[in-house]
Amino acid sequence: MFTSGKASDVDFFIQHFYTHFELANNKSEVVEVWLDKFDASIANWDFQSGAKLLAAIKKLSLSPDETALAYMATGEIQTQQGNFEEANRSYTRALQIADNPNQQETKFRILNRFAASLASQQKYEEAEKYYQDAISLANNLNRSYLIAQSYFNLAILLDEQGKWKDAIQAYKKSLAKLN
Repeated sequence: MFTSGKASDVDFFIQHFYTHFELANNKSEVVEVWLDKFDASIANWDFQSGAKLLAAIKKLSLSPDETALAYMATGEIQTQQGNFEEANRSYTRALQIADNPNQQETKFRILNRFAASLASQQKYEEAEKYYQDAISLANNLNRSYLIAQSYFNLAILLDEQGKWKDAIQAYKKSLAKLN
């Protein structure tokens, strides 16, 4: 929808978001839709514009899930910009906010994204720990697709480190959960 990356597009997007937010009966639903649009669109925007949108979203009175997702998205932008310390703080904050039994799927998403960020920083042991935490959480949720996704992500990490036997086992576990 907004793919040029021009500041005017982002300003319009933010204004449009606020209008929808003010008119909505279910404000959480609107925020979730717009966070999803942000997530899908960030690759087409410059990161400064994405950060501007997230700053606007964070000013709203959000649910814990929405706040955690906003911090996660901020961490993604900071990772892409190479601001790893800031990214790690954003992901850590997102995990603190999502540390509630009602937010387990949000926490799962954050764990996987944080692990990917750590892997891009070549902090493989930490990344592996977060992928293992995501696997445990997915098992607790009893969600086969989430378990498969986590094992697949772990397999990629292990493969990147040359741990091929472990990577093959993780790939096999991923595939087993999809059958």
